[in-house]
Amino acid sequence: MCFPFGGGQQGLVLPPNDKARKYGDLFRVLLIGYIVLVVAYFLVFEWISGLIDILGGVIGYLSVRDRNGYNAQQMLCFTILAILRFVWGLVELIAFAAGVSEKTFSTSWGKDLYAIVFSVGCLYYFFMGYLAFIIYGELRKIAAAFVYGGGFDQGAPPPNNFPAPGWARDEDREDGRPQAPAAAPQGFQAFSGKGYRLGGN
Repeated sequence: MCFPFGGGQQGLVLPPNDKARKYGDLFRVLLIGYIVLVVAYFLVFEWISGLIDILGGVIGYLSVRDRNGYNAQQMLCFTILAILRFVWGLVELIAFAAGVSEKTFSTSWGKDLYAIVFSVGCLYYFFMGYLAFIIYGELRKIAAAFVYGGGFDQGAPPPNNFPAPGWARDEDREDGRPQAPAAAPQGFQAFSGKGYRLGGN
C-alpha cells in the first residue's frame, strides 16, 4: 500500500484540487528536511531513527511526485508515520530531560546536538504530519464527491480504479429508482445451457 513496488496495485491516485495542490507543493519542498534530519541522526549515532526517516521521506515523495495525481494511500501512510515519529521523539526528549535516558555522551557538544536534533525533529514531524493530514483530507473529499456523482473540482479525468462518474447507490438517487444495470461488453454471449440447482432441477 505504501510502496508501488513488486508489480502490484499502484494505490488510489487522485487529481488534487487547488487547495491540495497548493499544500502539496509546500509539502514537496519541505521534504528536504528529511535529508537534513537523516544526516543529523547519523551524527548522533541514531541509526534506527535515520533509517526510519529515509523510509518516511521516500513515502512522502512517492505520494506527491506527480503534481497532477496524488497517491491517497501513501499520503495516509506518511501521516501515520509522521505522527508516530513525533510521539516517539517526544518520549525520547522527556526521558533525556528527566535523566533516565540510556544514551551516554563522551562530549558536551554531542549531548547538546542530541537535544537539538530531537527537539527540531519533533517540531518537524508534527508540522509535516499536520500538512499531510490536510492533503489527505482534501483527497478524501475529492474521492467522496466523485463516488457519489459530484465529479472533480478541476475537471480532471477520473482514475481508472474508480467506478463510472454517474455511479450512485440506489438510496442516494434523486428519483428513488434503482440504478440501471451496466451494458454488456462487446462480444458478450449469454449463457444458453441448462441450469441446475442444489436439491432439485
